Amino acid sequence: MTIPISPAASEQSIAALAFDHSPVATIYTERRVIRRANRAFATMFGLPSNGIVGLSMELFYPSREDSERIARSADGPLRRTGHHSDERTMQRQDGSLFWCAVNGHSLTPDEPFLRSVWCFQDMSLQWDVSELRPRDREVAILVCEGRTAKEIGRLLELSPRTVETYLARIKHKLAVRNVAELVARLHPPKS
Repeated sequence: MTIPISPAASEQSIAALAFDHSPVATIYTERRVIRRANRAFATMFGLPSNGIVGLSMELFYPSREDSERIARSADGPLRRTGHHSDERTMQRQDGSLFWCAVNGHSLTPDEPFLRSVWCFQDMSLQWDVSELRPRDREVAILVCEGRTAKEIGRLLELSPRTVETYLARIKHKLAVRNVAELVARLHPPKS
């Protein structure tokens, strides 16, 4: 479908057109409530385009705890630089979980979540997290950040031995032999 653009089209209407039709899933939020979402975001999360505005970002996480933990981890970088990026588990409208790369930019770094723009990339073809339990996902994320079992244990208030048990289960579920394969699967080499 071709979308005509008149020579007299304003910069604002061209910007809106570019946002709405961008192949990158993008949203604009105010205080973690969606104020604008493009079609790619609607498709990625399995929502109708007209049913997204006004939704809380909390609805796109496996749990309220996941949403709050991610917000806390993003707050510092957003305040320091105005930017934050990570990879995390997100949840589609049908309840299915997927691995997602997220990049955000705060328009108000002193109050990071007052106004911000976020882009999402579905990484589920590289790593299927649907079979992992919430604690497994936390451990996998921390391992991929380069943390040791001892560090993960301190952060999650677990013994290093318990962390190793989680890692064994994760490796079995994802059919990888070691932590290096787990990390490689999550962060494949750039082509």
